[in-house]
Amino acid sequence: MLLVLGLSAWSVVALLVAVQLQWLIFSALYHLGLLADLSTNVLTVAQGIVLYAIMFTVLVGAPWLAMRRGPGLKLLGIDRFPEWRDIGVALSGIVGYFLIAGIVMWLFAEYVPQIDVNQAQDTGVSMPLGMDRLWVFLLFVAIGPIMEELIFRGYLYGVLRRRGISFVVATIIVSVLFGLAHGQWNVGINVGILSIMMCIGREATDSIWPGILMHMMKNGIAYYLLFVSPIVPGIQ
Repeated sequence: MLLVLGLSAWSVVALLVAVQLQWLIFSALYHLGLLADLSTNVLTVAQGIVLYAIMFTVLVGAPWLAMRRGPGLKLLGIDRFPEWRDIGVALSGIVGYFLIAGIVMWLFAEYVPQIDVNQAQDTGVSMPLGMDRLWVFLLFVAIGPIMEELIFRGYLYGVLRRRGISFVVATIIVSVLFGLAHGQWNVGINVGILSIMMCIGREATDSIWPGILMHMMKNGIAYYLLFVSPIVPGIQ
């Protein structure tokens, strides 16, 4: 129990520290006039990348320095290259996610009206055009999924399982933290279900590659629906 509480608390601390340091860094760059030529979307992407980097560094680096021992690639779930089975597990997982999430969100819409399941996710990004679309794509569909999997299904899940926490308890803890990190009830519930499927993938393959693929597929679909589909009719 102490491990669970400690790791959960340290994850929150790492996020808060990352948010504060990110704000300080970009405030300094703004006052130096180094951000004047960046669009709002590119700035959002840059802030997201810096936030991920700081959070991962604090979350993993501080214990590493304290214990003089790194987490190791196996604990992070990246001790091997992707395999064909990872694709199969990811495809099965994403199908299961959409089915379960659809049912759960419908139940919330019917029986918990206090939660607006149709509330739009606040991504901090306006409709990207031109090169901005590439930068937003890289953050949401490539960099974001990789970094979030390293943090949640990699480090956090890996530490819990290595310390003898059961699969079910570890999955619940990681998925709750993952949902809370997204800051909206409807989004948190949705991605919490996705996290469960990604934890199953991690347990089945002892790797985060299936989770990365699931995460990329989910975010890729969301990216298309948010930023591509609305402007497709205008292009055709």
